[in-house]
Amino acid sequence: MKILQITSSLKRNGTETFIMNLFRNINRHDFIFDFLIFSTDKDGFYDEVLSLGGKIYSLPTRKKGFWNYVKGIRTFFKEHAHEYDAIHWHGSSFSSIAPIYYAKKYGITNIIIHSHSSNCASFHNIILHKFNRLFIPNIASTFLACSEKALEWAYGNTSAFSKAKIIYNGLPLNKFAFNQNSRTLKRKDLNIESSFVIGHVGAFNTIKNHSFLLSVFKEIVKLNSNAILLCVGEGELLNKMISLSKELEIDEKVLFLGRRDDVAQLLQAMDIMIMPSLFEGLPYALIEAQASGLPVFVSSTISESSKITEQFFPISLDESPEKWASIISNYFNASRTAAKNNERLFKFAIENTISEITAIYKDSLNI
Repeated sequence: MKILQITSSLKRNGTETFIMNLFRNINRHDFIFDFLIFSTDKDGFYDEVLSLGGKIYSLPTRKKGFWNYVKGIRTFFKEHAHEYDAIHWHGSSFSSIAPIYYAKKYGITNIIIHSHSSNCASFHNIILHKFNRLFIPNIASTFLACSEKALEWAYGNTSAFSKAKIIYNGLPLNKFAFNQNSRTLKRKDLNIESSFVIGHVGAFNTIKNHSFLLSVFKEIVKLNSNAILLCVGEGELLNKMISLSKELEIDEKVLFLGRRDDVAQLLQAMDIMIMPSLFEGLPYALIEAQASGLPVFVSSTISESSKITEQFFPISLDESPEKWASIISNYFNASRTAAKNNERLFKFAIENTISEITAIYKDSLNI
């Protein structure tokens, strides 16, 4: 069965990490993945996709001009639609449904839509999303989401809602299980052995709310001069946040680590994670953090579906950075421990996700 995975890029973001965990662990004799992306970048998972046997097709983004974007999609499916048994479209909104529209127009009937967010950044895109989702039930055949909020955002008030299914963002739990030796080595490597280490993993974009994170950290430093902030990720707002850290006079205590291949080890080095996102579907980094036993302090806009341990603490974004810092200060002296095994944690095991996705793929072709 040949399946076309459609996503924005192959950067090491949450959605792409989910897709790659599928690709690495699914039976690649039964399921062949190719990728359609809207980026010319060849970083992130690009080389790994090729090494696993996947083809990658790159098309222009909407930012390069709407008509070039649509023309590229139409031409692609006119030429390649006959090669695929199904498409699996991963998106944060339906601000554009051109990929699935042209997939169906040129003969692909098995169209799987997978919602990975619970909102989008601009009013214009929100309006387009609400309009376009009315057409989704007539185009797609299978409707998936990563959380209850993402499901409601994608399919609420449509006939697809009752058919939609939540698929948890599975991960290899053993890879993220707490390991004291790994923690010691990584903290030594970063020269932060004696620090109280706060972490954040996520792309530098508006949604992740890094400016608020830095403001909270500034208040934490007032309460604990030993605090260090590790920021893992890259994105269009990275340089702006570096400048902001200097304005806030905390730049000597903030390590901007960029794109990393050792996120599992970096999580071991942390003492807590803070994620003050404006909205999320089900953030992959948050699941990884909890699997590694980290206490996580998150904005209350993040779905309760993200809670898999008792070390999950939602705080309203209406609260001040001072209030956030005060709440977090209760964990300054907490010792780092492993996550307790529980039923909810095991729901996020990659083995469960692979089993469910395999069944969905086979069902779409009545195999």
